[in-house]
Parts: sequence; C-alpha cells; structure tokens
Amino acid sequence: MFSGVLVLLGLALVPLNFFIISMFALRKPPAGFALVRSGFGGMHVAFSGIFVFPLLHRADLVDLRVKTVDVELAGPDAVVFKDGVRADILLRMQLRVNHTAESVVQAFGAWGGGDAFDEGKFQRAKFAQFAAAIRLAVSMLEISEVAGMEFKDMILTMVGADLNGFVLEDLNVVQCRKNTSIFAEHGFDLEYREGLLVWHGVRNVEVLNSDEPNSVVLKAHV
Repeated sequence: MFSGVLVLLGLALVPLNFFIISMFALRKPPAGFALVRSGFGGMHVAFSGIFVFPLLHRADLVDLRVKTVDVELAGPDAVVFKDGVRADILLRMQLRVNHTAESVVQAFGAWGGGDAFDEGKFQRAKFAQFAAAIRLAVSMLEISEVAGMEFKDMILTMVGADLNGFVLEDLNVVQCRKNTSIFAEHGFDLEYREGLLVWHGVRNVEVLNSDEPNSVVLKAHV
C-alpha cells in the first residue's frame, strides 16, 4: 500500500520536475541578437527563446545589430573617375544580418558567433569586396555624380545580396575630394601617370628630388 502511494507520488512529480528543468533550460537571446542552437535535433534559430538542454545542445549568439565598415581609398590607392579626375574617397557602409533564420545560419557559418566572431577578419573581407565595387562604379561616373543616387544604386547592385547572411542597409559618402598628386607639381598629367601604372604593371610611382637642376627622379613600386 505504502509503495503504491510512493509510485503515484513519483508519477505526479514527473511533470513538475520537467517543468522546473524546462524553466532553467529556456534561453532567450538579448535584444539585438539571435540564438543558434545546435546538437540534438539539428540546428535551430530563435529570435525570442528556445530550450537548450545541457549535454544535448550548444547555444551561440549571433549579433543582428548594424555593423559599420569604412572604406577609404586615398593617396596611392585613390580612385579615378570617368572624367579622368583622381580623387580620395571615404565611404561608410552599414550592414546587418538579415532577420531570417536562413541568413542567421549563413552568417554564423561564415563568421562564427559570440566570442568566436572575428571582427577584424570581417572588416578586412568586406573592405576588399566594397573597394572593388567602388572602383568599378567611379570608373563609370564623373566626380560630380558621386553624391547622386545613381552612384549609391550602382554600389548596391555591384555588391549584390550575397554577403554571407548580411545585407547592405545603407552607405554614405563621407568625403570625396580631388587628389593633389605630387605629379601635378612637376607637370605630369594624370594620363601620363595612369599610363605608367597600367601599361608597365606599376603599383605606384613616387617623385623624388634630383641632383640635376629642373629634373626629377621617378621611382616605381611594383
């Protein structure tokens, strides 16, 4: 009789124990984050909350907040517009992970989550990708058009939607000014300098002082 009561009591406590364990197992991501649960049952993404049981699951946070990538192309790396103007330009790109489970998983797979997210690696990869798009866009526009919507739309189109789960939310031209190259001081026009760079495979050309009067020395960096 007594043993039967214990059995009934134990059965009655099972739902209560499960409820208590579940309360401790419920994980909610902080504001601006998603939670990726992996392990038993496969990978799941939660924007509000999900059960994470010890030994069965692993949980990682993915940052959904806007990230800023500054792309500055200046000095020897300055851009050249269609009208031949060489300019120093600084663009500020704003990205965020798209608010879908698929995008969160993609961003997590590419960059990791939580402490594993490598901010430096992310910045370098996106800088290179955006710099290439900027150079191509300015080569088809004049410098006077850089503040217009066409330039912005061209960058958005060239970058595309394949950003490892991220979307380019906005971009702003922080600065764009003509590059005052030392070549101009010595009478070398832009076409001459660009010809050296393109036709001779030179990365940059430096103007040095010469011992000879009214002359300079060109130093090529390959």
